[in-house]
Amino acid sequence: MIRYIKIQDINKRDAEITFRSVKTGNLIYLALENGDKPINKRVIKSTQENSITSLLKTNEPTEDDLNNLSESIISQDLEIDFELFGKFIGKDDER
Repeated sequence: MIRYIKIQDINKRDAEITFRSVKTGNLIYLALENGDKPINKRVIKSTQENSITSLLKTNEPTEDDLNNLSESIISQDLEIDFELFGKFIGKDDER
């Protein structure tokens, strides 16, 4: 989009200046070792059933609840759904 600026000095000489921003593409980008650009994909990290509030079954946990939850997470891996974790979602899920 071209923008205009009109200026005038004390001797009533005026000028009109036009300017526009020049958009350049990214010159720096992330690349793999062979030079190809990586492909971004969405993956599932967690589900609602594996959230902390769902695992605690309360919205206001006590310190003991959190300590017990952390012990059970360490021993039983409750927060990870091994069937869904890392699964691709969206348009790229068939790749």
